[in-house]
Amino acid sequence: MALDPNITDQFKNTNDLSKEVIFSIAYDYTRAKFEPSWTGEFYHFAQKDIYGGGRNGNDGIVLVPGVYTTYGTDDLRKTNWLLFGPQIKFADGVSPVLGTVEYADKPLSFVDNIQKNSKGSTVSTMSEGEENSGVRFNKYKLGNSVAGIVNGVKVEPDPNYNNTDWNVYRLTWIYFAKAEALMRKNGGAATADAVTLINTCKQRAYTAATWPANTYTTATLTMDELLAERGREFIFEGFRRDDLIRFGKFTTGTWWDHTASSATKSLYPIPQRQRDLNPKLTQNPGY
Repeated sequence: MALDPNITDQFKNTNDLSKEVIFSIAYDYTRAKFEPSWTGEFYHFAQKDIYGGGRNGNDGIVLVPGVYTTYGTDDLRKTNWLLFGPQIKFADGVSPVLGTVEYADKPLSFVDNIQKNSKGSTVSTMSEGEENSGVRFNKYKLGNSVAGIVNGVKVEPDPNYNNTDWNVYRLTWIYFAKAEALMRKNGGAATADAVTLINTCKQRAYTAATWPANTYTTATLTMDELLAERGREFIFEGFRRDDLIRFGKFTTGTWWDHTASSATKSLYPIPQRQRDLNPKLTQNPGY
């Protein structure tokens, strides 16, 4: 096993060849017609126009407002893993992708807020979004099933289209876990080894010219910064809730529409159906 040399090999449609991926949910549409199921949750209603594929989604999961700005301007993860701003058709590389609901027949542009901008509303809650609300998922790539234009260059259909595996664990997670363990063992302060582990992973997100200004040192890699960097590196990978609980932030922190809550919310309630089946189960505190 080894870290991939860039931030894309782990998430493209040939990521079954990645040395970094430890365990994944395999998809192989070419041979088995078994296609990834996550597209429905992450993709916009007109997503196929954006990436040149044959699949759209239900316009569901987006970034919490403000998360996008935690990525620095030079961070390649910001441009490679996320979709923000005006969307251009893959087919010609020029024409705007058009909305389908609130922005029907108008250029689609993803924004870093969740509110009804078309009505001039400033209320921002889970129920106030529009079809363009929120910065979007672009971390995993299906490839393209039709020809298109990318940066002025014609691109032919990808023979590996729709074969993208979903990573459950990758070696990067082990690097971060070891660094965190070293820091906790050292009273929360970064050791040289911890810094090396995180820098080795983070460096791939920068060019040779921009990396020196973004490297961590034992002074700058605090526990809070480690949590923030985990958020950036593992965006959309399903670790954030556990991370926030482990770092003592889940019930005490405030972000977007989340306010501090009872410490009991670190646990989920036990479903009543399970308690009916097993009378010995005691409900978790707070429910």
